[in-house]
Amino acid sequence: MLLDRILERNRNYVESDAKQIPTSEDFKRIGLLYCMDPRLTGVVEPAMGFAPGEVVVLRNAGNQVLPESRDVLRSIAMSVLHQGLTDFIVLGHTDCGMSKFDETETVQRLEQEGVDPEEATGDKKIAEWFGAVDDIEENVRKTIWAIRACPLISDKLNLHGMIIDTKTGALRKVDMS
Repeated sequence: MLLDRILERNRNYVESDAKQIPTSEDFKRIGLLYCMDPRLTGVVEPAMGFAPGEVVVLRNAGNQVLPESRDVLRSIAMSVLHQGLTDFIVLGHTDCGMSKFDETETVQRLEQEGVDPEEATGDKKIAEWFGAVDDIEENVRKTIWAIRACPLISDKLNLHGMIIDTKTGALRKVDMS
């Protein structure tokens, strides 16, 4: 199973801190969505046992698919249709900034920038519009459900959820039940 192989490679990575470059051909049709947090740059793919360029990588704030945005869904659909993507992993992380979202501070910063928050977000609360996260595991599940609900993405695409620890690089599966 894909996640078991990743976890095995991850244990080796965590224990040895050596960069391992996989050669397995089956890792070429995998997509990955994770947070834009710069602490994750250069960490996630090696921690999963992937070499640069072996997986399709999408990144955004909070590794989410929000109703207002088609970008992630469009990219996944294109990768399935034109790159033969067979598996897609939504990866959350510990200590995510979106789980610490401060609506009051964000409103103040928007106003300092000359942006009217109510006008900019319509009838949505600021936290909802930005995609504030209450629970990182639940956020991964919601993102997977949103991907699965997209009619342009085949039911044949295998969807997986994981969390990476930002202090150790250790990975764990997200229970989808």
